[in-house]
Amino acid sequence: MLRHASGVVDKGEKMQFQDIPISTVSYNNFSQLGSQKFSTDLTLLEESQRIRIINSYFNQGLEGSHSRVILRDEVLQRLHIMIEKFPSNYSFCVFDGFRTLQTQVSLFNQFFNKFKSHDLDDKDAFIAAKKFVPYPGDKDCFEVLPHNSAGAVDLNICVNSEALDMGTDFDDISELSRTDFFEGGYDPKYHFSQERWMTVRSNRRILFNAMTSLGFTNHPLEWWHYNLGNQPWAEDLKEEAVFGSAENEAKELFKHVNAVKI
Repeated sequence: MLRHASGVVDKGEKMQFQDIPISTVSYNNFSQLGSQKFSTDLTLLEESQRIRIINSYFNQGLEGSHSRVILRDEVLQRLHIMIEKFPSNYSFCVFDGFRTLQTQVSLFNQFFNKFKSHDLDDKDAFIAAKKFVPYPGDKDCFEVLPHNSAGAVDLNICVNSEALDMGTDFDDISELSRTDFFEGGYDPKYHFSQERWMTVRSNRRILFNAMTSLGFTNHPLEWWHYNLGNQPWAEDLKEEAVFGSAENEAKELFKHVNAVKI
């Protein structure tokens, strides 16, 4: 588990994202940066000072997961562009990128069981789980699932290798994971100090506004999840999706790295 850093970007920094409230209205305010020119290549993520690799599902041992994280090259290029606008001790920490269909099923079952443990019956647990993790083949889901396109990335910002405090852990299923949750007025019933509440709000604003300023859109129930070029991104922006499934391309890429988790 990542430790939390309490700090936010200094007021003197160029990118004052913490002052901009989280709102999908911002989707209408940024340039889409020429979606027709998107690179559709896949790339293996490399650990660096500015990009940390967490790879949560491989570390959990989920079926079909891999020891290497794959993203569309377009996604990675934009992450590099953005993180260079932050101080040198800031980095992106990436929990997940491309996800195989096998891992998607395994993860869905994990979420389904989480909701079952909250005393939901099978039907309600299925409905609740698919709000977080689409089930492959479900008629209510996108034809190409977001992470299977390699155009979705789950991430946080780290400072001196410590994650910014976002109020919940990655993959938390509570209402607090909703991206704009802390935009509401302070409520002591959630057992946050007022100071921490405001810190979490600022930290989420930094991540949200940094990502959307470069053309990403956000899953509103998950502060960590951002889309580019895939079907939910296209739906949010009333655009055509750029990325299809990366399943077969990723298999070819992984043939060279012997990275499958059995």
